[in-house]
Amino acid sequence: MNSTSLSVDGGMEITVRYESSVAAGVWFRVRRMTLRQRIQLLEDLYPLYTEAEFLKSGATEAERLMAQVKTLKLQEILLRWGVESVGGLVVNGRELAARELSENAPEELAAEMVQRVQEAAGLTEKQEKN
Repeated sequence: MNSTSLSVDGGMEITVRYESSVAAGVWFRVRRMTLRQRIQLLEDLYPLYTEAEFLKSGATEAERLMAQVKTLKLQEILLRWGVESVGGLVVNGRELAARELSENAPEELAAEMVQRVQEAAGLTEKQEKN
């Protein structure tokens, strides 16, 4: 479930709140993107993306492993860029802040968040086809 609300002055919020489907009680807010932010994000991601795609078809296991590293770095950039805040996420007895997600969030939750950021950025395959 997600929610968008109007601000006090009647304008749109710059984030969308999602309730996690993989971690009960956890919610997170994803930034809505401006045109300039989308351009900047795509420029930041492009070099890593092209390297990862090239390495995926590599002949050696080392190349395929490096492709995985590049893909994970892409996901980390998306997570850090797109998740503005998180609530209800307690790890080792301490509630995490958004800036700590890539280092401490469970992988399934991080993947869910990355998916939502990709949707907000227009980076999913479904959106690319439209």
